[in-house]
Amino acid sequence: WQSHSCAYDTEESCLINESGDRVDLLSRFLVQAGENVADEMNLSSHEIMIVRPSATSAMAPNTPGSLVQPLAQTIKGPWKGDSSRNKSPATSDETNDGIAPLCRSEKNKIVQKVQLSEDMLENPEPHVADIYAAASRYLKKNRLLEANHLFITVLDCQRKAHGELHEDVGAALHNVGLVHLRANEYGEALAYFERAVRVRKGSLGREHPEVAVSQVKVGITLLLMHSFDLALQAFLDALSIRKRALGDLHASNAAIYCNIGCVHVEFNELRDARRAFEAALDIQRNALYHEPDSGPVMFGTATTLCNLGYLYRYRGMHQKVAMVLKEALSLQEGVLGKTHPTVVTTMDSFADALSMCGGCSQALRYYSEILSRLEYVVDISNRRQAEAVILYKMSRAHRKQNDVEAEVDKLMKALHAVRGTGVATPSEKKRKEQLERHILADIRRSREELEQMEL
Repeated sequence: WQSHSCAYDTEESCLINESGDRVDLLSRFLVQAGENVADEMNLSSHEIMIVRPSATSAMAPNTPGSLVQPLAQTIKGPWKGDSSRNKSPATSDETNDGIAPLCRSEKNKIVQKVQLSEDMLENPEPHVADIYAAASRYLKKNRLLEANHLFITVLDCQRKAHGELHEDVGAALHNVGLVHLRANEYGEALAYFERAVRVRKGSLGREHPEVAVSQVKVGITLLLMHSFDLALQAFLDALSIRKRALGDLHASNAAIYCNIGCVHVEFNELRDARRAFEAALDIQRNALYHEPDSGPVMFGTATTLCNLGYLYRYRGMHQKVAMVLKEALSLQEGVLGKTHPTVVTTMDSFADALSMCGGCSQALRYYSEILSRLEYVVDISNRRQAEAVILYKMSRAHRKQNDVEAEVDKLMKALHAVRGTGVATPSEKKRKEQLERHILADIRRSREELEQMEL
């Protein structure tokens, strides 16, 4: 087994989101930016689940941005493209969306793009490769109804050709599960992934790497369903299979360790979470040493570093937060470019950490850089809201430097920005009103201080 290479990489790397309350996939965010962006970025081999750690939701420490909505909630798509991106976080394998190949023996075969016809769908068996290719394209573009219909057709064809207990049937079950996972239909997704595990165990053997691939998806789905005990066991089972099949230091083990760490966060087992993240990071650093320009490895390493940053932040270790987020930021920029929302959000957290550990001058430089990058936000309302958040944080950094005049200047600009923000939902309106109240209160206090200084 040690010489067997995994056919495709489909693990999601869980990312702790200390500020949001949604559980979602980054691939869905990319669709908001337009299908062309989703196709270009193609992040799905490392889909990131934005997980709210409920176990620690009430324990987040006070930060420079704790009075306002996080920047991550304001910089919604679409964004203009960034031509500086020079690496893809996806692998070169055609299955880099986590889509199982139609047939393992032909996993690298390139299928020409063919327009499907009604005749092909009425008699699908001779055209199953074309139907599979079309389903894969629809899934990448998040056209889930079409993808589901075509993947179900592929599944029926594979069952007719091979019977129920065949590796290609297992792959087809896995793909249908992917569609339901993207559609947030977790019950259906779990059923398909569990069936894929059973079929793959029966056809390939209990310790085959592709069994672990579907087992990880079982864990992902259970985590999204908040069945944390079962999710942890699924991840541990997948890790055990992967270690025996590919070795302890195989790069794909890192994503499983990262997911295990996120489950421990849910249980408030922060020491175990840190150990899991550090185990993932050790593997990823080893992989980076051998493949320093690998987009998937860089992106996965950045995810793990961000998770460690969350744990350090909770413990008030802001210098360590700044250290790991600085490295994560560099890796993300190398993969995604400088203006991607994920990169800008990481830079915001990095600047927050600098401000908290006394590096206000550096923090201000990064906040200014964020403002320049917000020009790539197409939606003006979202841009103004994000600008208001950053300007308010800059005012707090100036206050720490005892520069009251600069503080008032940033507060006035923040007030202008927040009043130019449109709102679409009651929650957005509430956040806007809260931010405006804080800005006005700080303006009054700062002006009183300036008057006292003049006297």
